[in-house]
Amino acid sequence: FREDRDVSTTTAPGYVRMICSGDSLTFGERVDGDHAWCRRLAALNSGLETVNMGQSAYGIDQAYLWYNRAGARLQHQLHLFAFITDAINRMRLHEYIGYPKPYLTIQDGKLTVRNVPVPRVWLDPWHADLSYGVRVLDLVRRVRDRVFATPNDEEVPPASSQDAQTRQLLHHVFSELRRTNEAQGSRLVLVYLPTEADYLDQRAREWLAFVAAESHALGIPLIDLVTPFAS
Repeated sequence: FREDRDVSTTTAPGYVRMICSGDSLTFGERVDGDHAWCRRLAALNSGLETVNMGQSAYGIDQAYLWYNRAGARLQHQLHLFAFITDAINRMRLHEYIGYPKPYLTIQDGKLTVRNVPVPRVWLDPWHADLSYGVRVLDLVRRVRDRVFATPNDEEVPPASSQDAQTRQLLHHVFSELRRTNEAQGSRLVLVYLPTEADYLDQRAREWLAFVAAESHALGIPLIDLVTPFAS
């Protein structure tokens, strides 16, 4: 965990413990631990104890697996499962920025983990920076295409079979997270965090609409921060 203290398996008397799951935005990349949003919430409420389980570059699949492995063993009353649109897209990948990763499939109606044990690789800093640079160039390309788009360019492409599989995975992940939290006596809350790409890509807004509908159907509260940040 990103904590500067030991984390007990039980909640301290008089406190409500909240687990924060997510990727680099939850981990608090490039800021100290006190300024990650998870710890900032604790600073606003003296009765709140938080545990930061964010991990840089994680997809929703990895955040789900990490919570099942370690977070579910901790007594807690709230679980904020935070993600960005790119964390949804990462669920399709067998590797990310050059590093292999586990991924999820559905077999016989149940979630199944693939690509485990994960192959071990080593990337030197130059190759890691190159992979990051490719992602930055892709964002620049999308900005350019958005600014200079013609009416035909604005048409939304039909959902691919990959999108359909990802929607099924999201449904199962959210359902399993709700079940695990209910068994713990914890309340699950989904948090959709904004990035620049959400305001440049129509597909990102489609994912937000899907997550909103899914959370409503499953009875899981959703905190949508993409919409208010647009203003």
